[in-house]
Amino acid sequence: MTKNKGQMDAENYADKVIAEMSALTDKEIMDAAAEDHADPQAEAARLRKLLLEAAVKHGRGRLEAAKARIADEDARQGQTGAVILSFEAKRAKFDRIIARNPGLTLAARQGERMDEAELDGYLADLAELGIAEPDDQNGA
Repeated sequence: MTKNKGQMDAENYADKVIAEMSALTDKEIMDAAAEDHADPQAEAARLRKLLLEAAVKHGRGRLEAAKARIADEDARQGQTGAVILSFEAKRAKFDRIIARNPGLTLAARQGERMDEAELDGYLADLAELGIAEPDDQNGA
């Protein structure tokens, strides 16, 4: 993105102000604050409070935006009414799907049973491929 002259001027000015402020001693800063405000400590507390409120507001805005994105993603994927299945129910569902689709093959397991995470992965892959039980409405 190309910056226009106004943006460059603003950045240069900000850089200059920051450089000048960084060069000041604490005493110089407190003296300048005392000239502008009767109580520099009270002014510092006021500014701290304003910055904290702004940070909290910004954080809440980001949280709400994230929640909206998640809800949107769930709606697009049809996950809003999903039912949580037990391991046994997942295993039975998987076995039924495999039995109804004889063309599907699995890698050799060398006598080891599938754990729940692996089973979840297989079920998700099958759903992504559009392979599900005939009455499977919401992932159950």
